[in-house]
Amino acid sequence: MPLDKNLTGEQIQQVLDLFLYKTLEPIILNSDVFDEQASYILALVSANRKRKPSSLHRDRIIELLCRFLVSTDREEKFKLLREARLERSFLHVFATRYLTRYGDFAAHYQKMMLARSSDRLLIKGDLDTTAQQSGCDNRQGLYRVVTIGNDYLKKFYECRARVLDHYLKLSSKQASIYIKANGANFDFHDVRQTILKSVLLAIDKYDSNKGALTSYINWWVLNAQTCGTAEHEYGIAYTIPQSHRKKIAEKNTGFMNHSVSLDDALTEEGAGRTLHSVIGNDHNIQDNFEQNETDIIVMYLSKKADLRGCARLVLDIGEYFSEDERLRMEEHTREECM
Repeated sequence: MPLDKNLTGEQIQQVLDLFLYKTLEPIILNSDVFDEQASYILALVSANRKRKPSSLHRDRIIELLCRFLVSTDREEKFKLLREARLERSFLHVFATRYLTRYGDFAAHYQKMMLARSSDRLLIKGDLDTTAQQSGCDNRQGLYRVVTIGNDYLKKFYECRARVLDHYLKLSSKQASIYIKANGANFDFHDVRQTILKSVLLAIDKYDSNKGALTSYINWWVLNAQTCGTAEHEYGIAYTIPQSHRKKIAEKNTGFMNHSVSLDDALTEEGAGRTLHSVIGNDHNIQDNFEQNETDIIVMYLSKKADLRGCARLVLDIGEYFSEDERLRMEEHTREECM
């Protein structure tokens, strides 16, 4: 599908989201299988404050996902999903795996429609079993999911590939600069592939509220070159301070010790205040022990009052496990290992 390179980042986002949500719409309207994915994202956001699977505020995304899980109206669930503005990787990876698993269903359904009466009942039984396993209400629902979803998912990946094509020249240029600056021991194709991976990551994460698409992609490309680890999923190069990333990329600094002294001033205005003075040693172990006991009581009471756990996720209250629950989990783990 041709995609004009003169389109703005917001227009490209609208095209990608159009095909992606058209892929998910029949899945959500005909089944509840996306609830597992929503639960996974909710657990990810609740357990890791640094991980941001949406451009929305953390509390807002938790609220929308909780409402998605407790709602019984599937049309409302689809509206909540669109409002959540999740990263596209969470959506298209789920859709691809689901549609690939049941990709042959449409062919079997058409075979059933053309089969003789004697064979049709047998094929219907197999189709109903497959539809039940997929989580759909009936075989007609799964047929709509597979036929409509595959068409729109194909369009989505075509558009995504076209956007990536616009940045092939950029990736080659950046790979050449990186090899020239860091020596010839690096393979050009490997470096270029790493940069293209960062471009794809930026496309999946991009939201028009973050600015221009090209600037956002350039930021991720720079992040890939300056980060000390290959798996920096939090959106920042957290192994290198922000103030040194650009200098290192441009080779304008020889300072390679990125540790922070406890005696450094917190701010330019706060003369005399250091990290060491803020941390201090005036904490009381007894107070910490009493606070831990209070936290355990709060977790226990909240679990009794909120069995489903939605309110606890919103309020960021930890999970309490009794001794019997711990023993059962240990026993189950031993059985699984055996």
